[in-house]
Amino acid sequence: MRHSLVLAGLLTGLSSMAIPQIAKAQTPPIVTSDPGLITAYFTGWVNASSRVVTTAPFPPNTGCTVTDGYITNPADPGNKTHQDALLMAYSTGKRVQLTVQGCYVGRPRIIGVIVLPR
Repeated sequence: MRHSLVLAGLLTGLSSMAIPQIAKAQTPPIVTSDPGLITAYFTGWVNASSRVVTTAPFPPNTGCTVTDGYITNPADPGNKTHQDALLMAYSTGKRVQLTVQGCYVGRPRIIGVIVLPR
């Protein structure tokens, strides 16, 4: 009986050393921009993305490497809705406040658009 307990303890210790600890993936922060006017609207060359540049200061904590605007991800379910809101705001001169999370092609990925009055 005593040998069984020693063996069980030894196996438990060995198994915990043999199984690597899996690091939990970090979820990118959700960042909201200051309100601003869209000064440029770009469409994707070979995909259904849109990129915008605004007059608002670029948030420093997006974690993205490219800081020449914000972009929609064609794979996101709200992509078309975001693009419609962005194009309407650009066309009518309304201010926008963008919510971004993570990056797409190195730029902050738009996950929400608020169109504000002038």
